[in-house]
Amino acid sequence: MKKTPSVEPFIMSKIGHAKRYLFKEGNDIPPLRAKEMGNKKFYITLGIILLLLPVVISGCTQQNTDQQKKDERTIIGTWQDQDTSYRTYTFYENGTCIINAKIRGTYNLTNKSLIISFAGDKNTFEYWLSGDGKTIQLTNTVDGYIRMYRKQ
Repeated sequence: MKKTPSVEPFIMSKIGHAKRYLFKEGNDIPPLRAKEMGNKKFYITLGIILLLLPVVISGCTQQNTDQQKKDERTIIGTWQDQDTSYRTYTFYENGTCIINAKIRGTYNLTNKSLIISFAGDKNTFEYWLSGDGKTIQLTNTVDGYIRMYRKQ
């Protein structure tokens, strides 16, 4: 019976070669020590990111809150449909509104959405206010219908 050569001497020779390369002069950091240093840098970087993350998030949240407060102030008043003059929305500071000068309801602004509730019904619109605060675009989130209103 023919004996098959073992692979072990080949692997051991390669490991020996790697050890000689890693520990020769100029390469005085053993592989485990180099890995530990890499981990240390990783954890330091991760720690810095985790420390800065809340600061960044709170800055974004504050900016969104400021914009929403500005939108809440801007929406107060009467808005008339630019296509049909009979359709109007009047928004009050206390969160109530009147639609077409006769239907009473409430409204709420959240995350660029305007939610209007009246007579047991609820309509949700995505809104966009012009820079001068005189035009508002309402997009119905159910059917995508878009209407433009001008502040009176």
